[in-house]
Amino acid sequence: LELGAGGAERSPMAIAVIGGLTTSTLLTLVVVPVWFTYIDNFLHWLNKLFGGKESRPKLDVSVNGKGKNVLKKDSITRV
Repeated sequence: LELGAGGAERSPMAIAVIGGLTTSTLLTLVVVPVWFTYIDNFLHWLNKLFGGKESRPKLDVSVNGKGKNVLKKDSITRV
């Protein structure tokens, strides 16, 4: 990191920038989605525990011959 004249002064800033980019990337791509998944599962569990109605409708999904997911028409219940 210390290349050329003035490299010693810029080295701490380079370390801070690289560390910040790495940390923010990991937070954005890993930690935040996992955290929201845990919160969603916990809220779903609480809803089931206290007798709330189903918050995640079960949909019948099949794969057609082209490899695409297709929802079956009768799988969605309208309230």
